[in-house]
Amino acid sequence: MKHFKKVFKGLMARFFITYLLVILFPTLLICNLLYTDNLKQSHFVYINAKRESLVSDQNYIENNFLYIEEKVNLFNNAAGLTELLDENLSKEEDVVYTFLKDVAPITKLSQLNNPYIKQLKFYTPNKTAVRVLPQFLSLDSLYNENISAQFKNDPSKELFKHFWRVENVNDDLQLTYYAGLMNSQISKVNGALSITCNSSLLKLFLNENSPNTATYIYWNGQYIYSYQNNDVFSNYLNSVKKSLISNKNDTYVFLDEKNGILQSSIYLKKQNINIIQLSKLPSGSFNTSLFSSNILLFVIVFLFSNIIMFLLVFYPLHNVSSLARHMRQTHSPKLLPYSGKITNDEVGELIVEYNSLVERTIDMSETLHRNELLLKNAQIETLQSQLNPHFFYGTLESIRMIAEYHNETLIAEIAYAFGNLMRYSLSREYFVSIENEIDVVKQYTEIQQKRLGDRFSIRWNIDFSVNDWKCPKFVLFSMIENVIVHDVEHSRKKVNIDVNICQIGNDLSITVTNDGPGISHDRLESILYLRDHPEERKNMSSRNNGRSIFNINDRLKLYYGDDYQFSITSQENVLTVCNVRFNIEPQNPAKQ
Repeated sequence: MKHFKKVFKGLMARFFITYLLVILFPTLLICNLLYTDNLKQSHFVYINAKRESLVSDQNYIENNFLYIEEKVNLFNNAAGLTELLDENLSKEEDVVYTFLKDVAPITKLSQLNNPYIKQLKFYTPNKTAVRVLPQFLSLDSLYNENISAQFKNDPSKELFKHFWRVENVNDDLQLTYYAGLMNSQISKVNGALSITCNSSLLKLFLNENSPNTATYIYWNGQYIYSYQNNDVFSNYLNSVKKSLISNKNDTYVFLDEKNGILQSSIYLKKQNINIIQLSKLPSGSFNTSLFSSNILLFVIVFLFSNIIMFLLVFYPLHNVSSLARHMRQTHSPKLLPYSGKITNDEVGELIVEYNSLVERTIDMSETLHRNELLLKNAQIETLQSQLNPHFFYGTLESIRMIAEYHNETLIAEIAYAFGNLMRYSLSREYFVSIENEIDVVKQYTEIQQKRLGDRFSIRWNIDFSVNDWKCPKFVLFSMIENVIVHDVEHSRKKVNIDVNICQIGNDLSITVTNDGPGISHDRLESILYLRDHPEERKNMSSRNNGRSIFNINDRLKLYYGDDYQFSITSQENVLTVCNVRFNIEPQNPAKQ
């Protein structure tokens, strides 16, 4: 013990201890960290490369699926196929002639131009076509197939959306695309088409020849097919299957370092297909050298950096700390530039750039605010202008019809009323008194009563204390016009219209009810959905599209933000109620 103490009292012992504690151990620790980091970087590069490959494969496969799906458009546009789906085409010679003339060339061309297509089938309610044409099957036979729970519950809905079916047929992968063939006049499934594809559609995964890779196909969460499967992969898949199938990311890559297995999967959302691939990595796949050519330089820099750091870092760090405290105030309503000292180094450049960024942010915020106001005014102008042509041509048509029917009677009266309406329509006012709006609506209904006779009556229930209240121009007018166009003109009985205008708290309430044909439940749901999702309206038809309803809602939203109510309820052939309610002052008034 005395000898041991004597040794560690010497300078060499102290140097050795210092070397171990200050230099060697930290250096070995840092080298180990570098090695670990280098290994992680290798894993990261490998996983990213695999992920990029998966993304490329996914795009290729999705394009193949899309190419198959687009074949449906060829048949939807074939006039002969529409005839074959019609039960009225019952003569065998007509069926065969129509098939050979219009459908057979497209069928043959589709199969020849695509190596993936194995078989085409048509499903139709036309019993004659089913009897004489081998490619045609009964639509009921398709409905009776056990494809999926969703298909069983509502086959027409699934065919309307189009869907894929994945099966294992005689230990071979088979993919079938089902699409409803629509009636050209109404959105109704009039028949169906199935395109059966072979397994080469997924050849990028199934052509993997390595015995160290296994591929598994799942559809709707159910196992369908496997390639290059073995006990090792099968047992491993059982432990991770649940997490892989529940993962709905387009591409997924994970390296299981413990078991040396790379998990990769692709989820095709539209087809509801999970493609899972497991690859066994051979030992030594990631060779990372512990000592690199830069290790000596690192040690030297490490030693000197600890000495120099306190001499050179403190003063700039103090300035950085002050800047950080200032930047923590960026959550305040108003941004302010940093007012501290600006040094002649990178920290000073950072401060200059930060101040410049603050100034640009303030300028951009002000510009954005101005642009938003300009945009809203432009949108209001556009919505306002949409009303004028619609009313103009509608009134001209009324004048024409009355002139033809009565020769010259009533033309002067209608022209006078029409002039008043046009002056009101073309005015630049966005808000008018409710009294003016009512007067214009009454002139409009007088014109319509001269045109339609006693096919409707209108009853007014007005709280005259709100006559001076301001309302968006044409709000009540659009509600009444909608009743005339969609209820009165389509009704065989007299339609009674009630208009109720009153004050509720600080709000003005306008309610229009009628006992006309009304709106069907499905149609009303569609209108309410499009009302709240304007981006979906681009695909709607121009006939009976509810555009006046959307116009009312869009203008109220522009004027009042979310501080308004607009509701429609309808019971067919009983009662339809349309109500708007808004405050006297809009949130976003246009320029008066």
